[in-house]
Amino acid sequence: MIEIIKLSETTHEKNFVRHNITGYPYYLLLLVKTPARFFYNDQFNDTPADVAFVFPPNQPYLYHADLDQDCYTDCWLHFQLDKPL
Repeated sequence: MIEIIKLSETTHEKNFVRHNITGYPYYLLLLVKTPARFFYNDQFNDTPADVAFVFPPNQPYLYHADLDQDCYTDCWLHFQLDKPL
């Protein structure tokens, strides 16, 4: 069973950076609606619009708006599961 904790759609200015070194105590689903840069595999990677990321509980993450864009927009969902993914 999925327990939805919180969800929203958010738009940030072009200087937006999200860095969470401890992650959340629950899953995070991001539906990225604008180009962005995500840090994984030990480097920043350009990410196109219309991609999804799922971060497991307590997973650190770092991402920011694409500097060539006017803003960063995503839909996000915090949720918990009875069994891990």
